[in-house]
This record gives sequence, C-alpha cells and structure tokens, in this order.
Amino acid sequence: MANEPIDVVNQNVDVADQTVEKKPEMKRKRYFLRAMKILGGVLLVWMIWSFQSVPLRISPETTFITEPRTANGKWIDYFAAYEQKYYPPEMKTDDNGYRLIAKNLGMLKYDNSYLDSETLQHQAYEKIGLDPNNKPTLFYQSPHTFLADYTEKQFPNDENNDQKTYELDRKITTIWTLDDLPMMKEWLEKNNAALDMIVEAVSKPVFHIPLIRLENVENPTQNMVLSLISIEQTQRTRDFARALQARFNYRLGTGEIDGAIQDKIAIPRLGRHVAT
Repeated sequence: MANEPIDVVNQNVDVADQTVEKKPEMKRKRYFLRAMKILGGVLLVWMIWSFQSVPLRISPETTFITEPRTANGKWIDYFAAYEQKYYPPEMKTDDNGYRLIAKNLGMLKYDNSYLDSETLQHQAYEKIGLDPNNKPTLFYQSPHTFLADYTEKQFPNDENNDQKTYELDRKITTIWTLDDLPMMKEWLEKNNAALDMIVEAVSKPVFHIPLIRLENVENPTQNMVLSLISIEQTQRTRDFARALQARFNYRLGTGEIDGAIQDKIAIPRLGRHVAT
C-alpha cells in the first residue's frame, strides 16, 4: 500500500485551535482558585477574631453619671447633671436672647391650677441670673388682644364683636397701612420698642430657655408639667411671631423695606430657637 501524504499544515492548525480554546478555560480556573484563596483567608481571619476573647472596657467618664447627688445622697440628681452639661455659660448674661425677653417683658406665667406659679417663676428667674422681683421694662400687647379691646370699646356688648375682631385680624395678615386700619397707630406706638427688643433677642448668640423642676411632687400625673410649660412657651412665642408679621406687613405697605426685612428674618429665627 502506498504511503498517504500527511497534511501537516492542517494538523498544526487544529493544535493551535485547541490551544486557543483552552486558554480562556485556564484563566477562569486561575481566577476561581485565586478567589477561593482570598475567601479562605477572610474566613480564617473572621474565625480567629470571632473566637478570640476581647475585653469590653467602658469609660466611666462617658458612660456613667455618678454625681451630683440628691439631697439625701442616695440617688443621682439627673436633672442637675443635665443642667451642668447643657446649660451654656452665657445663659445668665445678656448674650442669652431669652434672658433679654424675660428681663424686658417678664417671665412666662404658668397659669395652671395645680402649680405654684410664683415659685416656678422665681426658679426660672434665678436660672437665667435675674432678680425674681424683676419688673417688665417694656409694654407688649398682641395685635389680636388690641383689636379685640378696640371692637369692644366701639361696640359695647355687641354679640358680633368676635366676628368684627376676626375681620380686622385678617387685614393685618396682608400688606396694610394706617389708611386701612387707623386704630393700629396706637398699637404700633406702644409696641414698637418691645418688637425691636425681640428682633435683637433672636439675633443673640444664645437663646436658652431654662427647665423648671417641681420639688416633692406627690401626684405622678404632674410629671406632665414640663410638657405643659413647653406648650405655653410655644404659644407665647407664636404670639410674638404674629406681632412681628403684622408689623412686617405694615412696613411693606409704607415702604420701610429695611425694617420689614429685619422683622421677616426674626420670625423664623424665633421659631427655630423654641423648636430647639
């Protein structure tokens, strides 16, 4: 039988094709092995760390409160501890905007039947560095109260006075002048100084309202007192904001732009101070 010719070229091509096909498969195997080694190393570190006993150390300075103590020495006075940590040093100076308001307009009155209002007021005055017998130096009256008094004087015992006051109230929520509400001239003259003081107070570096503590509370339901005080304080602040808004609208109507800007900026500042 004659020898058949060998197709060397085709064989070389076939071998080359097989080599090319094996290269991606070899790379995948190498990547897989490398990934398994990394994963194994991570698992080994995790196992060593998990089973190793690490002592937990708690810093007394940051975790435990050991003082001040109550009068009998048995308990920690957490209220006093809070005051020591969070009351700023400016609280008893005129850098505290709330102190400026209390000094000129008086401290908020706590008109709750189960509270000793005078004792609470004295405590609040002392916390902000004022004499408990401090008397207000400026006059303030809300625009709503002023308008209610006005309608009552103009229309004594009229059963529609509430509606008339409401209609006047609506007018000061938009731009107005004394041509629209001539009776408001008296309100502006009497309250401008107090409103200027409030604008100054909210721009102070500190605006801190002290917390009030009730001593020897026997009725547990009176634990809600602090919340009630906060609500009353918020209502008073809302009243200030409405007065500033009324003057802002007047100043816009009369073209007093710089003063209007000051009043407008003071309103959200006042809200943020009470919210915090």
